[in-house]
Amino acid sequence: MSLNYDLSAISERLGDKAFDELISDPQNNENMHPVTNALIWATMTVSLNGITEATVDEFWFRLSLLQALDGPMLKGAKHKIYITRQDVEDHIGLRTNVTSRRRNAWLSAQLQRQSGDDIYWVKDTPQATSARKRIELILQD
Repeated sequence: MSLNYDLSAISERLGDKAFDELISDPQNNENMHPVTNALIWATMTVSLNGITEATVDEFWFRLSLLQALDGPMLKGAKHKIYITRQDVEDHIGLRTNVTSRRRNAWLSAQLQRQSGDDIYWVKDTPQATSARKRIELILQD
């Protein structure tokens, strides 16, 4: 299944000029801005079908946890750039065809991903152990 997205609500909220500045690549206006592109793909990773006023806190929680566990969303040859809460808030109105999952189900999947035997390159490293403990504490809340 393809990932489909809709940015029209962002355009309606910001107006055409601010919308174009937000989503256009600063080096080539014909391409999408890397932050916008990363957030579209992040909807699959965080298992939320978009960013709304009602979901912005949950989206940010999940994304910031993933960045703490796995590193920044934007990685290039020279730079590593973390998506910020402001970036997420700027994209309120983003919608995709991703199936949303409840927090506990999503956190459980992340815990399995971090500690599963199939993830041999993460298992038993000090960083992964620490990450697993952080997720376990969150699940207990």
